Amino acid sequence: AAEAMIGLGESCLHPIFRALPRANADEKKFLIEILGEIKSQQATDELAALLSDPNENVRLTAIEAIGKIGDRKAVEFLIPLLEGQNQLMGFAAIKALEQIGDTRAGDSVLQAAKTRGLERAAVEALGTLGDHHSVDELIRSVLRGGPNLRVAALQSLVRIFDRSAGKTRETILEKIRAAYNDEWSRFLEECLENRQGKVHLAAIRVMGWQGDHRACKKVIGFLSGPFRDETMKTLIRFGRKAVPDLIGALPNGNDEVREGIARVLGSIGDKEAVGALTSLLGDGTGHVREAAAQSLGKINDPTSARSLLALLRDEYVSVQETAIDALSHFRNQDVTYRLLDLTENSQPSVRKHAIRILGRMGAPEAIQKIIFAVKDEDPGVRKVAVEALGNFDTQEVDPMLILSLGDEDQEVRFVALSMIVRRPSIDLLTHIEPLLHDENIWMRTETARALGGKKSPLAKALLIKMLKDKVGVVQIAAVESLVLFDDPEIPRLIFELTKSQDLEVMKAAITGIGETKQNRYGVKIQSFLNHSDWGVRAAAARSLGRLKDSSARSKLEDLEARDPDRLVSRAAQFALSQINES
Repeated sequence: AAEAMIGLGESCLHPIFRALPRANADEKKFLIEILGEIKSQQATDELAALLSDPNENVRLTAIEAIGKIGDRKAVEFLIPLLEGQNQLMGFAAIKALEQIGDTRAGDSVLQAAKTRGLERAAVEALGTLGDHHSVDELIRSVLRGGPNLRVAALQSLVRIFDRSAGKTRETILEKIRAAYNDEWSRFLEECLENRQGKVHLAAIRVMGWQGDHRACKKVIGFLSGPFRDETMKTLIRFGRKAVPDLIGALPNGNDEVREGIARVLGSIGDKEAVGALTSLLGDGTGHVREAAAQSLGKINDPTSARSLLALLRDEYVSVQETAIDALSHFRNQDVTYRLLDLTENSQPSVRKHAIRILGRMGAPEAIQKIIFAVKDEDPGVRKVAVEALGNFDTQEVDPMLILSLGDEDQEVRFVALSMIVRRPSIDLLTHIEPLLHDENIWMRTETARALGGKKSPLAKALLIKMLKDKVGVVQIAAVESLVLFDDPEIPRLIFELTKSQDLEVMKAAITGIGETKQNRYGVKIQSFLNHSDWGVRAAAARSLGRLKDSSARSKLEDLEARDPDRLVSRAAQFALSQINES
């Protein structure tokens, strides 16, 4: 019967309210439990009235139901119960207040934490209801309480810290540091052996705040498990004092622990860890090798270069890439000469990696080797070589970048163009004509985009030629670049593309007219508001908005009100707002 009434929900409230005065104690208890499960705030006043019921079980059940409902109004009924002589009522009230979560009860719960019999419940509730004013009492509980009270106080301290910010957090940490002693350290170490995961997490975090590395060996074990991230943060806060324990834990650690240790050692940055990290580059697990390589890059000790170079042949691409990043941090002649030798390796993948690293290092002595690699038989090597040359400011590399615009591989040509666009020392316009007719449509598209940044009569003339390209994406790129030029003839040329059979080209042309801000084309654009394609109609509406064409207001209003497509209606609405602003 109770389950059925809970399922019926609020429709049962008034029958229950009518039944309560006539019910005996057992029946009241059932009815109150049902109200608590229905969780309707309409029941708060009825339940508050039962707090004075002569039967204690009824009163306790009413408190529990009020907590489940969570009505903040109930706080005023529950706080007085903390000051009474009945500890069961006080305990139940604290639990209910914690469920409600209204911090107005914080001060009263803090006082209850000093009342014998209510300490633990109150201390637990302070994690939800307390603030920095509760910290002193919680610290006292950690130092002087029984085992369960100490654990509850520790967890509440961490929860209050998490709910605080800025200077309040600093104040909490200062108070903990002032009270921290050997006894507290031993207690935190004991917490790591507790069966409850949340206790482990709280202890690990406080150890990190204090930088107390004495339990480092036990903390390391939590690198494998749900608290891995917080464990890593704590170990990093331990700093160099933790390095011997971290290195000592490597032989017996599982994959997750070894990887975590490797990342922690890199963040600590102590060169004492270089030997251990270098050994991990030969680990049987790819993630561990990757973590070790990344950390060696952070520590930046070239003595690990030989082992890192070996990873350029690793079976996993992610490990190879990490080794490349690490080696790129080194500025060492020995490393540079080793890499120069590798540019002539028989394996194209090794040549690529060596050239990429040398480019990132910006080593001047590598320029000739990289220039030579631009003629490599492998297109992947040529591509990487062109990218690497782009990292050098010297004009010595310019001829090879220009030469690469005619490479037989489209990706090499593409990269060469992207490098040249960023180089003020090369006049792109004198070399770009062949690219207008490149066999690859994406190369022609990128060429059109590159011309848009030049703003010269020649660039404009070349883009106008590209409007006649046979491929739509190239035409669209040309339109997008041409609208950047301030020329009254350009809208006329763009408008011709509204006759295209390619709807995407048509939309780009309509949009481009709007970008030119020349509203004499507004009337022509209005004709597209009746187009059968919703995308064309939306583009026309947006374009008219940018042109601020007030003569289109009535048509746009009709489009907003009647168009079946919601996106078209919104485009019309936006256009009208722009016209009205003008």
